[in-house]
Amino acid sequence: MNHRNRIAGLTTLALLTTVPATGWAAGFQNMSQSATANGMASMGTANPDEPNASFYNAAALAQREGFEIYIGDTILIPETTYEPLDGNGEAAQTISQIFPPPNAHVGMAIDLGSAGTLGVAAGLTLPYGAGIAWPEDWDGDYIIISQDLQTYNFNPNVSYKLPGKDLSFGAGAQIYRTNVRLVRDAILRDDTQVRSEITGSGWGFGGTAAVLYRPIKPLSIGLNYRSAVDLDIEGHAHFEGEENTAFERTFTDQAGSTVIPIPHALTLGVGYTYEKLFVGLDINYTTWSRYDQIVLEFSEPCREGSESCDPEVDATDPPPSTIESKWEDAIAFRLGLQYEAVENLKIRAGFAYDNTPIPEKTLSPSLPGNDRAIVSLGLGYSIAGVRADVGYQFVNALEREVVDTNNLPGIYKTKAHVIGINLGYGY
Repeated sequence: MNHRNRIAGLTTLALLTTVPATGWAAGFQNMSQSATANGMASMGTANPDEPNASFYNAAALAQREGFEIYIGDTILIPETTYEPLDGNGEAAQTISQIFPPPNAHVGMAIDLGSAGTLGVAAGLTLPYGAGIAWPEDWDGDYIIISQDLQTYNFNPNVSYKLPGKDLSFGAGAQIYRTNVRLVRDAILRDDTQVRSEITGSGWGFGGTAAVLYRPIKPLSIGLNYRSAVDLDIEGHAHFEGEENTAFERTFTDQAGSTVIPIPHALTLGVGYTYEKLFVGLDINYTTWSRYDQIVLEFSEPCREGSESCDPEVDATDPPPSTIESKWEDAIAFRLGLQYEAVENLKIRAGFAYDNTPIPEKTLSPSLPGNDRAIVSLGLGYSIAGVRADVGYQFVNALEREVVDTNNLPGIYKTKAHVIGINLGYGY
C-alpha cells in the first residue's frame, strides 16, 4: 500500500470504529439507559415497571397510569491495556477518562375508558458512542491517539393497550444526531510524520416497535425492536506536519464524508414476579453484520484516471478509501433480579454476557473488543410519587490475544465501572 492509500485507509478505519470497549454492550451499543436497568445488568424489556419505557419497551407505558418523568446519567469509567506479542514494543494503557452519557424519559398514559389506554412519550438517550485516548507516543499512534463519538437519539413514541387485556403495542421514531472527533498520526517515512484531526457531524433516522403481554399477572413477555439507521457524516480533515515535504499537496485540509451503519437490535424479554421478588431475562440479538465495510470520500480526490495516487505521480489529495470491517451478528444474555427488602426500598442484582461481533482480522485498538461478562448491583427508593435509583456494573472484557489482524497485534484487556443515577416522578 502506498503512503497515500495508507493515510486514507487508516483514517477511515479509526473514524468509523470510534468507540472504546467500555461499559457498553458488545460492539459499541450502550444498553445502560436507566439506573434501574443498570442495577439489573441492563435487563428491562419485560419489566412492566422499568421507568425508561421509551428505550426498553415503549409498549409498557400504556399498562401504567398517569404522568411520569425519569432523568439521569450513566457514568462510564473505562480502562484498556495493551501488551505487544513479540516483546519488541512497549506496553500501554489508555488515559483515564470519565464519560457521562445522559438519559431521559417523559410520558403519560391516558385512560380511554372502554376503548383501552393510550400512552404518549418521548425519550433522549446516547445509545452509541463514547471516547478513548492513548498516550501520544505509543506503539499504535499511527492508528489512534484519541477520539470521541457522541450519538444522541431522540425517540418520540406512542403505545396502546387493548381494552380488557394486559396486551399493549408501541411504536416510535429514532432521530439521531452524531458528533465525532479523531486525532491520529501517520508515519509516511522515517523523517515524516503527519498528524490528522478529523471532525464531523450528521443525522440518521429510523423507527422502533414493541409489545408487552401479561397472560397472567405475575408473568410478563416483552419484545423490543430498534431499526437499523445510516448515519450520514459530513466532516473536515486537518493535517499538520506535512509542510515543506513531498506530501504537502497530498495532505491538504479539506472536507470528507462517510456513512456509519447502525444495526438492527431485537430483544426478547421474559419476567416473573413472585410476591416481592421480580426476575427477568433479556435475550438481545444485534445485526452487527451491517457493519461490513465503510467508504470515506474526500472533497478533493485524486485526479481522475490516476491508478496509484502516489505523491511522486499524482501530487493531489487522498482518494476515496474502502475499509472492510466484516463484523458478525451477536447475541447477549441479561439476567436481572429485584427484591423489595422493606416497604419502598428495592435491591437489585444482575449478570450479563455479551458476545463480541468483532473478528480478529479487523480488530483495532480503537475498539479492542471481546466477549464481556458483567455483574451489577442496585438500589431503588420511592415515596409519595418520587423515586431515586442507583446502579453499578463491573464490566470485564475477557483478555484477547490478537495475532492475525490488519492492525496492531497484541494482548488487549478492558474493564470498566458503570454507575447509573436517576430521579423520577409520577402520579
